[in-house]
Amino acid sequence: MNQIVQLRNKLIIIFVVFALIVLCMFAIYNYVIIEKSAYQNLNHTTKAVKDSEILHKIDEVHQFYEEKGYHIFEGIDKDNQAVYLFVPVESKKKSKEWKTVYQDDINSQEKIESNWKKECKQCDLHYITPAMIEENALWEIVYTDQSNYVMEYVQMKDGEHYERIVLKQNE
Repeated sequence: MNQIVQLRNKLIIIFVVFALIVLCMFAIYNYVIIEKSAYQNLNHTTKAVKDSEILHKIDEVHQFYEEKGYHIFEGIDKDNQAVYLFVPVESKKKSKEWKTVYQDDINSQEKIESNWKKECKQCDLHYITPAMIEENALWEIVYTDQSNYVMEYVQMKDGEHYERIVLKQNE
């Protein structure tokens, strides 16, 4: 009887270890597939932008995901003007849905950061990056203050506040 209990316990342990191994392999596989998909998607968008000849030169590429996902290209257009090109991930082949924002017409990232530093002296800036929410070209400012993680969005054009999301840290 004691041997049967020991055998049963060993089988349970073997089954649990096997299940954990399978679960880990499944998680790693899904992570790799998702990463590969996002990377390929960005490559397809980059190719579409290059093929469109809207941008003469691409300096940086950003990604922003909200309700709609965007690949945002910072570069020089065919008229030699600095621009941000917002390409909806779902419409990367429909250049009519792309939105171009000329850098001469907006507040620079440096100006937004300078204004932010004046308003939030005790904060720790993580990054500022272009964003698009409901067809509004925005700057996403991500920072922490004393006890919060904050994502703030301001209009590129005039620096006006658009939206703020505050996540409180547990103490």
